[in-house]
Amino acid sequence: VWAFVVLVFGSASSPTLWGRVAALLCRADAAPFTPEVLRLQVYVDDPISLCGGTLGERTRKFLLLLLWLCLWVGPLAWQKGRIGYSLAWIGASLAVSRSAIRIAIPEHKVAKVSARIKLFSSSKFVKAKDLVKFAGLLSFYAGVIEHLKPFVRMLWAAATSPSSTGWI
Repeated sequence: VWAFVVLVFGSASSPTLWGRVAALLCRADAAPFTPEVLRLQVYVDDPISLCGGTLGERTRKFLLLLLWLCLWVGPLAWQKGRIGYSLAWIGASLAVSRSAIRIAIPEHKVAKVSARIKLFSSSKFVKAKDLVKFAGLLSFYAGVIEHLKPFVRMLWAAATSPSSTGWI
């Protein structure tokens, strides 16, 4: 019998196990609030929440959420915590205003994608395994910027086609 105090991300069952635990935590943390009061999103192990109201109302909501998290999870990584109208989350920067939410990908990550696109466009063919890596990189961005998803799906379809000869 194996018992872990933390999830081990090296074993084969960890992604499935963590997915189930994260789903439970996300639902349990969101349960005390209606979506109009507080919204919560969890990406792997990085939660983010958004709420409105006066400073006092927001403080009360976040304190309740943090207390609820502490009850479910135990010790939190307080040093990773941020509060404000703009912050970096899972490799993107987010800024909230009254009229919009601005999402930006850091310049160095955009440069990496641009360099790969230039490399691909300078060749008549691309190795399927290179396209799989590229689609994986873009999948992260598509998780943050929804409008990219259809384009990334096309790359995955081309890269993983059963009729692929290894070159696309």
